Amino acid sequence: MSSSKLLPVRYPEITCFPYYADVLSIVGATSDYYAPWVLSNFIQLSSHPDHERNGILKLDFFQPWVTWSPFYCPLIDVQIINKEMLHVMNKSDVITFITDAIDMEFYVHMKVNHKYLPISRVYQKRDMGHDLLIFGFDKELRILDVADNFTGKFEYKKCTFEEFLEAYNHQAITNLGNYEKVLLIKANKTAKYEFDLLKIADSLNDFLASRDTRIRDDQSLTWAGDLTLGINTYDKIIEHLDLLLEGKTFYDHKPFHVLWEHKRCMVQRIELMMDKKIIREQRILASYKEIEDKTLIFRNIILKYSMKPDPGSIHNLKSELQAMKLSESALIHEILEQIQRNVAQSDQIILGNNMNANFRWELRAGAR
Repeated sequence: MSSSKLLPVRYPEITCFPYYADVLSIVGATSDYYAPWVLSNFIQLSSHPDHERNGILKLDFFQPWVTWSPFYCPLIDVQIINKEMLHVMNKSDVITFITDAIDMEFYVHMKVNHKYLPISRVYQKRDMGHDLLIFGFDKELRILDVADNFTGKFEYKKCTFEEFLEAYNHQAITNLGNYEKVLLIKANKTAKYEFDLLKIADSLNDFLASRDTRIRDDQSLTWAGDLTLGINTYDKIIEHLDLLLEGKTFYDHKPFHVLWEHKRCMVQRIELMMDKKIIREQRILASYKEIEDKTLIFRNIILKYSMKPDPGSIHNLKSELQAMKLSESALIHEILEQIQRNVAQSDQIILGNNMNANFRWELRAGAR
């Protein structure tokens, strides 16, 4: 076995939550189909009060948490075991289990107690289970290469074997969802994924209608009934700002970071569709880049507000968001019109990931 090994990772486009960022780090570094898969997904947004954080607004992609629902991504192979089974197989030697797995090209993902992890911002402050992606080791230095939102930002860092064991062996008290699972993730280098225009058109229509994107293919109504979806998430962000001004909620920059990452993905999606001649209006791309730039400014305004509260900046931000809701809605309508028009005129654009051109009828306005 190797004395050291480092599996490849690439900093992902979506970083606000590790349940996306961890898998995207792997796929981005190991698959040529990373961009088609990411840009065929991560379109719909959702918002809801986060009851684990005093009801503060949570904005998120309306997407399976791909780290904890790994079979949703065809570009990885995954084995899931329970920590109790890990102890049975390896007694108490979890470090050997991890290094052996990495030697066999498996990334190791689990939750540990970040109160005992010095690289985490909650170290010695708060007892909390949180994600940890392990992608490398050095036995001589007794170090693991790890990834997570350690300080509020997704980062690649190192921790010692001893530090990891402290975090692993102390049972967390909060944030215990999936705490007993250990995921072994390997790149599926034979898998392919084509840019799925049918799925994109469906998802954009659902974004405009604030409709449950996955009602057609799973039982999401059983868990998504109280979510606000799509373009209407703007209204929830504005409501959150009203509560912030009234002192009825807490500051949090995460919804604005997710909003920015969503627009950044939309720009990349449009660029790819322009390359494929699906969209042919340069103005659409330029307008969406303006929206992306504005959402980054919005995020920075909120970060600044945390250090120096300025109610005037929040009132201005509310007005900007109201205007952006209208402008983005109009742009998505234009994108869907471009898709419908240019697909109808071309025999070169194949729709759907099964590459079946007979599904062109799905793009008719209002088709369901």
